Amino acid sequence: MQALSCGYYFFFLSTLLALWLVWFAVGRWPARRVLTLTIVWIVAALPLVPVLRGYQTILRDTYGFSRGLEEVGLYGADLAGLLHAPGDSLLWRWLHVTTRGESEIFPGLTVMILTLLAIRMAGPFAERQDTPRARTVRRIFAGLFVVLVGIWIIPIVHGPWRLTVAGVRLFSVARPDKPLMLAVLAAFGYLATLPRMRSAVRGRSPLTFYLIAAFLMWFLALGPDPSLLNMRVLYQAPYGWLMRLPGFDGLRVPARFWMMTIVCLSAIAALGLDQFRGRARRTAVSLATLGLLLDGWPGVFNVLPRPDLRPSPPGVAVRLNLPITDDEDALSLYQQPFDPVPVYNGFSGYAAPHYPAMREMLKLHDARILQAMSANGPLGIVIDHDADADGTMRQFVLGFRGVVREQAHPAWSSYRLPASGIAPPPDEAGRPLAMKALTAFPSQPHAARAVDGNRTTRWSGGVQTQQADFTIELEQPTYVGQVVIELGPFLTDYAQRLRIEISADGSSWETIFLGDTRLQAYYAAVRHPKEIPVVFPIGRDNVRFVRLQQTGWGTHDWSIAEIRVTGR
Repeated sequence: MQALSCGYYFFFLSTLLALWLVWFAVGRWPARRVLTLTIVWIVAALPLVPVLRGYQTILRDTYGFSRGLEEVGLYGADLAGLLHAPGDSLLWRWLHVTTRGESEIFPGLTVMILTLLAIRMAGPFAERQDTPRARTVRRIFAGLFVVLVGIWIIPIVHGPWRLTVAGVRLFSVARPDKPLMLAVLAAFGYLATLPRMRSAVRGRSPLTFYLIAAFLMWFLALGPDPSLLNMRVLYQAPYGWLMRLPGFDGLRVPARFWMMTIVCLSAIAALGLDQFRGRARRTAVSLATLGLLLDGWPGVFNVLPRPDLRPSPPGVAVRLNLPITDDEDALSLYQQPFDPVPVYNGFSGYAAPHYPAMREMLKLHDARILQAMSANGPLGIVIDHDADADGTMRQFVLGFRGVVREQAHPAWSSYRLPASGIAPPPDEAGRPLAMKALTAFPSQPHAARAVDGNRTTRWSGGVQTQQADFTIELEQPTYVGQVVIELGPFLTDYAQRLRIEISADGSSWETIFLGDTRLQAYYAAVRHPKEIPVVFPIGRDNVRFVRLQQTGWGTHDWSIAEIRVTGR
């Protein structure tokens, strides 16, 4: 049930369990026990198969959703987050070493003391039988660690540098992340050569496991590009390796791995307290309990009142809550279980492909979007008055032909729009025609990206503050039915104002389309959310050249992930 309620818990706890099995089971459990555990896990996982298959079908096959390294890197915890406490903590709200988001991972003073106490009692640095060879290897690792830390500090203080001898460059350091990563590996090498550490590994010590696991879980919480005070400091961190496994590239916030660190720290604290006996044990447990309560106690218990329910107007087929904001969309999802009418609003870690065009049209008070939403039945609209303080959204809705105001309250009002019955624009049809040449301004060298069969690449005309052109020359004059522009993952990059012209000879041009493309982009995203093929009907014979000109003004690029010209 926990796994079904939280994808982070499902994947991150599975990682910790895998480490647990490697440490405690591999090479120690008999084959019969391993087989029994495997069968139990398979049986327990069977109910999850339909759910996981549904996620695969919806998120990947239908929408093509995934997270890139750049996006995931924004949501890793900062190294300094260990000294960054939540702002609502009673005792520690003053402790803010970093301002990076997702970095409030200060574990509390009590857990830190108990962890150090457990390590001290274990005595990992106590002298034991050692060999001269092991001591030599350990000194080498210690020397490497010191040298690499020095190399790491130099570019931070001085900037990029290089070492040359007689004009020959021996090595250079442009960024501090690679030396620090090597320094971390050297530190691991040093610890691995300690006699107590080797003994703990051979004996599968629980304390050693939870210490190593806590460090690894914290290391993974830093994300693929760990940072210190918002400066990248490590190179190719392990979380980037995890993202190559199925499912992990769909998780946005690696900082949630800190949950698993807390699990490990809890076990370490328990092992530390277990070292006490008699009256000292009771005293230690009492003090630890008090300390944990104080560390985790909030300064204020915020309890928000339940939002009032706002029913849909009677007799509507679908509902829209306005204005569309993140807060309003989250409230819409909260109210949805109490209302049987489907709602257009949604809130998720992913942006719905049709949302950018839909939101922009509503913001511009473009009535075409209301006609599209009410095409298959009456549309109910509920407007929050606080979010619509100036009343412009209410005026926009009241201007729709046939609208009826159903309810009016101080905080909200509801409206019923009749079914528009309009037909949607045509979907893509016809076979693709062969192209001879592409001419683009700007970025002519990137024009080929628009026909490379890869939606993750694009030709871009840049931010829509200047005119951009894209011209297609076909192999021969022929009938052209449509021009299809795929946006793919660049779902906001539709043209604000597009002119489409055709020509038989490249000198005499006829304008086929002139206007914004928001409505076409909306329909394309609803029909094919993964590809988003924006369709423009042409329907002309003897066409060899098709020219597209972006002449509008907007804050996003005009991009073409893939482009096709289709015939019959």
